[in-house]
Amino acid sequence: MNQYTCFFHPLRIKPEGLSPKPISLLVHESSIWERSTLEISNNFFYPHVKQFFKNTDQPGNESLQVYQLKPVQQKTRANSAFERILRGHFSFSSNADIDFDFSFSSSSLKDELSPKLWILPKVGFAMLSFALAPKWKEESGLTNRAYIEEFNFSMKNIGRTTTKSQPIQWQLPDNEKAKEVILNVVDYINQSSNTVKAKQGVFQFRDLLDVFTKELEPVTISLLSPRRLVCFTYLQTTEQLSKSEHKNQAFRLSKIFSKSYQPSTSELMDENYFTPFEDITWRVDIEGACILLSADNLNPAFAANFGAEVFKSRYLWIYTLALLQRYMLLSMNHTVMEFAQQDEPNASQNGQLLELLNHNRLLLQFEDIAYFDQHNRFYHYTRLRLETPRLDQELERKILQLKLIEDREIKVERDKEALNQKKINRIITLLLTTITVMTIASVWKDLSDVLMDGLSREEGITIGIISSLILATAIYGLTRRK
Repeated sequence: MNQYTCFFHPLRIKPEGLSPKPISLLVHESSIWERSTLEISNNFFYPHVKQFFKNTDQPGNESLQVYQLKPVQQKTRANSAFERILRGHFSFSSNADIDFDFSFSSSSLKDELSPKLWILPKVGFAMLSFALAPKWKEESGLTNRAYIEEFNFSMKNIGRTTTKSQPIQWQLPDNEKAKEVILNVVDYINQSSNTVKAKQGVFQFRDLLDVFTKELEPVTISLLSPRRLVCFTYLQTTEQLSKSEHKNQAFRLSKIFSKSYQPSTSELMDENYFTPFEDITWRVDIEGACILLSADNLNPAFAANFGAEVFKSRYLWIYTLALLQRYMLLSMNHTVMEFAQQDEPNASQNGQLLELLNHNRLLLQFEDIAYFDQHNRFYHYTRLRLETPRLDQELERKILQLKLIEDREIKVERDKEALNQKKINRIITLLLTTITVMTIASVWKDLSDVLMDGLSREEGITIGIISSLILATAIYGLTRRK
């Protein structure tokens, strides 16, 4: 396959939905998801990176949880539906009056391109990923790169709830039994929609997204726009491209722009392109990314292997890691904003949030991630283009502000305690003074009574010593209290 686009749909988990709730939602028998067995299958990455992506046997202790769709053997309506969706062929007409045929890019439920659910429970973030493969039609009058560009732009609009998206048409077979099964699947998808089906086999793609993520609905809210789809496109062109055409097309694919928009000269001259080889261009933007190959000038075996092996086993993992970092920081910044909007956040809540933020910042703080410099360069380039360092600096500033708030709250509490202690000391001092005066008065009264009756020398000395001790004790006590 020489072209496909990986789509990423970010979701934010509400604070009350943090670990272990997402796990408990996805482990029941009727769930469409199960823990993924997908692993990085080569030795290009450092062990700590591979460990981050690894599903452990102790849910709740790992940084990342990855889920895949259950196979059809589970005999549930939902699992059967998704198994058939992955094997189906679909079409829709774009707003530009272009007909697209596409399918899900997956030969296996364990494939890197098959639908996956990525959850960072300790951070409060989840992300749905899947890949679609449009089938280029020469009769469309477009080159395959222009065809992919239009497809990506149309899919971006399909994901939105606020735009008039075109319906998806499942290509129904002639077999009546197979057609009935497909229509049942479409009906299952359309259960979340209030729209009337225009014809058999039609559904809205946004409804399919809802079905993919509905098990998380009790604990999640959408992050950023309601249906933001981020694209990572891999494309081998059918024609040779010049360097300027490479940059122009990479810009359009990464930005997911329609043909109405053209990049400026300054944009194309900017160092936003990473080109490790003469005929391979990489570009990353917040909206999307692409790896573009001019296939005509490449060794056919190399070109075929690059898409089937290199892209999926290396660069898709790198981009996913960088994207998780970006959304992790966005989610954490959003958490701080929510906390700041509380009427009276107390010192205990502030301290817990600080501990959580500092811990989560360390989850994805990787330097180099691979044994090969080319992979590390792509990783650092992707992080920079996704503005991860800037987001991390913003979060660091907010953490410092929270720390100042915490220190101020601690100081206020200490001042209150000191004031209360001072009041208590004054009361004790007053009591001691009263007792001392009364004691001295009582002693002198007794002494005067005795003196009037006459004292022996020994009795006078004893009374003098006792009076001195009482007076010294009172003076010492009053001095200590002051």
